[in-house]
Amino acid sequence: MILLRRRSVLTAILISYFCILIVPTIAGAAGYKVLEKSLVGNVNKSNYAMLEQARQLTDSRIKEVNRLSLQLAMNANMQWLLTNASSGHGDVQLRLIALMKDMGSFILVNDFLDSLFIYLADRSMVVTPTMQTDQDLYFRKIQHFDHLGDMPQLLSRHNSQKFLSTDVSENGSTQRMLAYIQSLPVEENVNLKGSVVILINEQKILDLLKRIDWDGNSSTFIIDRNGNKLVSSPNQQYVSDELINRLNTGNESFEMDKDGEKLLVSYATGENGWKYVSVVPNEVVMKQIERVKLVFVLLLVVGVFAGIAISFYLAYRNYRPINELIRVIQKRSVTSGAGKMNEFEMINSTLLKSFEEEKTLKTTLEKQAPLIQSNFISRLIKGNVDISSLDQASLDFMQVSLENRSFRVLLIDIEDGKRFMKSETEQELALVRFILTNISMELLEGRGFVVELERNRLAVLEHVQNEPLAGEDDWIFVLKEQSETRFHFNLTIAVSRKQDKPEHIWKCYLEALFALERRVVMGSNTIIFHEPDSGGKGQLYHYPMEFEVLLINYAKTGDYANAVNILTQIYDANFSIGTISPEMSRFLFLEILASLLKVIQASGSEGHFSSALEDPSTYFASCHTASDMLEQVKRLLHDICAAAKDERTDQGERLYVGIRKFVEEHYHDGNLSLTMIADRFGITPQYLSAFFKRYSGKNISDSIAEYRVEQAKRMLADRDLTIGEISRRVGYSNHIGFGRVFKKIEGITPGQYREMKE
Repeated sequence: MILLRRRSVLTAILISYFCILIVPTIAGAAGYKVLEKSLVGNVNKSNYAMLEQARQLTDSRIKEVNRLSLQLAMNANMQWLLTNASSGHGDVQLRLIALMKDMGSFILVNDFLDSLFIYLADRSMVVTPTMQTDQDLYFRKIQHFDHLGDMPQLLSRHNSQKFLSTDVSENGSTQRMLAYIQSLPVEENVNLKGSVVILINEQKILDLLKRIDWDGNSSTFIIDRNGNKLVSSPNQQYVSDELINRLNTGNESFEMDKDGEKLLVSYATGENGWKYVSVVPNEVVMKQIERVKLVFVLLLVVGVFAGIAISFYLAYRNYRPINELIRVIQKRSVTSGAGKMNEFEMINSTLLKSFEEEKTLKTTLEKQAPLIQSNFISRLIKGNVDISSLDQASLDFMQVSLENRSFRVLLIDIEDGKRFMKSETEQELALVRFILTNISMELLEGRGFVVELERNRLAVLEHVQNEPLAGEDDWIFVLKEQSETRFHFNLTIAVSRKQDKPEHIWKCYLEALFALERRVVMGSNTIIFHEPDSGGKGQLYHYPMEFEVLLINYAKTGDYANAVNILTQIYDANFSIGTISPEMSRFLFLEILASLLKVIQASGSEGHFSSALEDPSTYFASCHTASDMLEQVKRLLHDICAAAKDERTDQGERLYVGIRKFVEEHYHDGNLSLTMIADRFGITPQYLSAFFKRYSGKNISDSIAEYRVEQAKRMLADRDLTIGEISRRVGYSNHIGFGRVFKKIEGITPGQYREMKE
């Protein structure tokens, strides 16, 4: 009876799980499929409609080519040249000139054509809108057709409105062309006397197909009725012979697989038998409905979690009577003597106790064995185990083998798991560590151990061969790829070198730690292999004084854009080649911070930047990489520039007035220059030039010259002063340079100006 009850409880739990989880899951999946199919159908129809519109546009342009070919074939001059092969040279030339004019007019009125020519077989001649020449000269020197072989032989055969795709070389450049060939006379099949050839740039047809290009993620092409590809977009990775063969099914669209990727194929057939084909990866099409899919997935996940909660409730409710019965039996076995128990109750009580004790003992062993092994491996890696004191029995109990092996240590830091975790609680981090441990153990295939060292750090003790093997590092890259693609973890993995003795495993751990320190230079979310010390070469950072001066000046004036540009140049100069050590990178950013602290102290705004001034040595404590420190400095620089901008207007006005006053007081000094003024005001010449130009709209050198000319005009009124004396009084060493500047500004020489005033 008890077994029947227990079986009924188990059945009730299974039915509960089935009703709560299976039914909504199936219903959600069915609804998802129906909606997805409907949305995909709408996208397919839209894609086919655009393809049909492109087909109509292209067909209309091809019809224009056919009409043009017919007009040329029926042209009176053309007919005369075809039927009068023995006419005099003068008459032939007149007809050729008239035909060339007609051909030129056709080119002018039709922008779809690239060029055209007429091949006259009886005369071995090629006629274009601009020339008439011998066929050999034309096809060898002027216009060469790749992939088509002997052009005179091709054009001598019967070709009725035939299109061929070819590369055409002309004037040293090669273009992909679509060649239209029509034999002459049009109605003849045997007695052929020439051909009309019209060249269409393939890009013009591709431009008509751009609206179905899917931002370059699709393959678009046109094939003729014989299955020959005429025009194709640059991206042809999805095109195959299998696809082209399936175009004969008559369907407007279908799906197919290529190399494991699902493709959506749409095609339309033109009046001339051409097929216009668009091949789009299904994932590109599905991007438009990803939001709807996400909603369905979220609803499904919510339903599953709700089902689990309800299942626990139902399981507890159904198991509660049995649990109460077990408690009653245990209570009686403790308070009552064995003589008061019947045989069934005694057997039942004994079995229950035995099963419970066995279960408890097994659970304890199962829980403690991995903990003991994990604790041992952790201490072994850190060098806290005396290898010589271990015996084989202890190693066998912990299921650890250290014989005839080489070892290396990997440190795995969990940088970012926010896309997997809702919040970084201990429970969620434990789940992340559990997942990474399982993936690592599967990839290791029994060749090592994985232990938890810290909250977001795992260590791997790997058994490796003494000799390097091809692909022995592949599992590390697979681990990182699976963590990113399947679980959205960002990991930094540090790998040590090999050690051939268990006593040296702690050295592997130190090497992995040193490699992890290089994360400051190489960035997070990377795999870093330990590299021997380079002997100190290339370890010093680059922070020249002129860059520091520019950075300070831009920060003082609030010019955030230029200041960030200087900061970026400093960063690129030090980290683009990756030779700077982690220690030097921190020293570099501490020196940059010191430069910014100078600006803060010079501006008297220490109260606004207490976090940076309180303890500069710990300012970058939370930064793990050089890019993190760069962003930290940028934020401080932004605040400094913002504070400087509050006082920038009044300071700029005072600076401009001071510069003008200095020029007015020293215009007579021949040494007056941009450098002299910049030294006077304690700024760089580059900043002074840019500031004056931005503030006044003029170059400072032009402004100085204009002021000197104004003073010279005043002095020219005094006839006692010669032009040479005046030039020296306004700061010029001789009257020649002065005269040249005066004429440039006033349009006349100083002498002419003096005469005009008199």
